[in-house]
Amino acid sequence: MTIHYSKADLFGELNLHWLSVWPTADNFAMIQLVGKAGFEDEVRRREAAFHNGNYRDGIHMGLLREKWEKKNRIGPAPGLAGRL
Repeated sequence: MTIHYSKADLFGELNLHWLSVWPTADNFAMIQLVGKAGFEDEVRRREAAFHNGNYRDGIHMGLLREKWEKKNRIGPAPGLAGRL
């Protein structure tokens, strides 16, 4: 699955701590997809997007590295102490 590969690459190779996406509240397919990938609602921004003449709420969804590691049973990436 492309999303799985991307998260592994971002958390592993780039050593990121947090990932985020900003779907509009009416984009149910996107919200469901990233929810299944482990992303959680963090913030709702009222009328944050303007599209086709209407304002729409935006939902900020995020995934912390630690939660992703636990869900996928992956230990934390070695830090400096792990390389000595």
